[in-house]
Amino acid sequence: MNKDQESYAKKVSDLRVYIRQIQDILSRLIKECKHLIISSDWAGAYCNICGENFGWYCEESPVKYCEYDKSSGWIMCKHCQEPRERK
Repeated sequence: MNKDQESYAKKVSDLRVYIRQIQDILSRLIKECKHLIISSDWAGAYCNICGENFGWYCEESPVKYCEYDKSSGWIMCKHCQEPRERK
């Protein structure tokens, strides 16, 4: 590598380290978020604070997103009875 390439490679490497640090901080913040679940235009559920996606919005659910359990074969929401795969 010539000097310009070495300099460029160092900048890229430094930036990757910085991005990993930011991703770690963001990950910790999302884990600690007191989610405010709202419905999107496409009926999805996401947190209005951190932006995390929770799947389908469910008005009947105490957590406001569809939850699935083994008794339905992981297919139907245990609150609204809507299928995981929506048309």
